[in-house]
Amino acid sequence: MGYLLKGRWHPGRRDNHDGAFVRQSSTFRDSISAGGRYPPAARRYRLYVSLACPWASRAIIVRKLKKLEAAVSMTVVHPDMLENGWTFGGEVDATTGRHFLYEVYRDAAPGFSGHATVPVLWDTETRTIVNNESSDIIRMLNREFDEWGDPSVDLYPDDLAAEIDAVNGEIYGAVNNGVYRAGFATKETAYHDAVWKLFDALERIESRLADGRFLVGAALHGSGCGGYLLPLSVSTSSTIRISSATSGICGTTRTFGAGSRTSTNCPASARRSISCTSSGTTTEVRRG
Repeated sequence: MGYLLKGRWHPGRRDNHDGAFVRQSSTFRDSISAGGRYPPAARRYRLYVSLACPWASRAIIVRKLKKLEAAVSMTVVHPDMLENGWTFGGEVDATTGRHFLYEVYRDAAPGFSGHATVPVLWDTETRTIVNNESSDIIRMLNREFDEWGDPSVDLYPDDLAAEIDAVNGEIYGAVNNGVYRAGFATKETAYHDAVWKLFDALERIESRLADGRFLVGAALHGSGCGGYLLPLSVSTSSTIRISSATSGICGTTRTFGAGSRTSTNCPASARRSISCTSSGTTTEVRRG
């Protein structure tokens, strides 16, 4: 994967703490807002994403739902994240003139330390990163570009904001990030802790969805955009593969997307056993 340390690129991952995967905090947290340093404008900002990343994918979903394809341009990086991190597939990015995403980070902050992650919201006028936190980006896409998008779609309504934030906290901590905590754990105790928190959370989410199709309210909101990616994060990630005998993964899918069909006929007794593959090693974990 690789990382920058004081502006210098280093292949590989930084050491985990006690064998547990620790996600770095997003560094660029500026906002697009009327009257601010970065005002809303059509075709000024560019979104850098990877189709393999659930964090970037929810930004892609919101951009599509808000019909912002013409207003906010988008670059999809190459799906393989190797020794140079995210790349532009051997090509030079036409907007930044760079071969690698870490060079874009270095342009924005020459002494930057950390991983060059997606999504990235880039300002083509000041030639810097506005924001690299997906939760911030999707809210800006939802609210600040209505002049050029679809204002009838509101994925973060004021009356549901507190509940959406609470559900997002559950999804982020135990599930979306939990997949990475399991996949990148380097010690068995950290791995098992992440796995059980992941599947416990999936069961709680499925219980929440027992009486309705949506995580919050009676329509799709920001939580659903991230929630729909839960089973995809678990079952199709190119770097982490976790398969389960529970109904959690397949059972969750049915409630996030209209028309989705899945089976939830797994017996409760099977939920005691989870077969997990991480870093090339398959482990069967039993509880109870």
